[in-house]
Amino acid sequence: MQGKVVFVSVSGGKDSALTLALALEKYKGTDTPVVALFCDTGWEHELTYCYIETLEGFFNIKIHKLVGIPLPELIRKKNVFPSPRRRFCTSECKTVPTYKFYEHIYFHFPFKTAEVWQGLRREESHARRNIKDYTHKAFEKTRFGERFPFDISYRYPIADLTERQVFEELRKRGIPVNPLYKEGFKRVGCYPCFLSKKDIIQVICKALEGDEFSVNRLEEMKELDCSVMGRFNIDCDLSELIEKAKRKLEERKRKLEIKRLMLELPL
Repeated sequence: MQGKVVFVSVSGGKDSALTLALALEKYKGTDTPVVALFCDTGWEHELTYCYIETLEGFFNIKIHKLVGIPLPELIRKKNVFPSPRRRFCTSECKTVPTYKFYEHIYFHFPFKTAEVWQGLRREESHARRNIKDYTHKAFEKTRFGERFPFDISYRYPIADLTERQVFEELRKRGIPVNPLYKEGFKRVGCYPCFLSKKDIIQVICKALEGDEFSVNRLEEMKELDCSVMGRFNIDCDLSELIEKAKRKLEERKRKLEIKRLMLELPL
């Protein structure tokens, strides 16, 4: 029986990339395997899929891709969109496939302890301010109601780092980052996250500017909005978000025009 297995959740973002690097560094040369997992929600940007492949090549590892019910299909099935109180996007597209994978690995290669490394940081949100490492003993019920035949410990190695420090640590190691960051996105993963009005508006802006992938994604959002009874967003419906995106683009154009005129003024 294997003594310990380390699972690392890889989302395609900067935090999980650094977390993976730290796990590989810690267990390099040991008999403890580091297993990287990517949960495909079916709602990612094509650049994120390419980035996962880039990480596989950089670290020379396999990142296991876990696929549950695609998020658009899940939304249609439930006839409602995810919300802060209905985070089924996380539970059913990520947690359920991940737990099934743990059980699959254990069935084929039994182990005593699992460490789950996650790239959560305290500065990200109020909800994550007090995160700390913890352990569930074998057969003890988890917060999702699961019971595992092995100890499972959750580790948050970058909890105290700032966003700037994360990028700096990646730069030191020469680890590439998801190209979406260079396009101005603060978060990557679901494109867009239905729980983030800011993310939705940013994707709509990209669509209105002619980005082909974003144009297609906006059409998918419109189709979902028409076919699902539940409200698109807790604060705004899709038509309101599109109008907000248009106003944002107009404001951006106005500021650029003012800047251009100022540069043309004689000194």
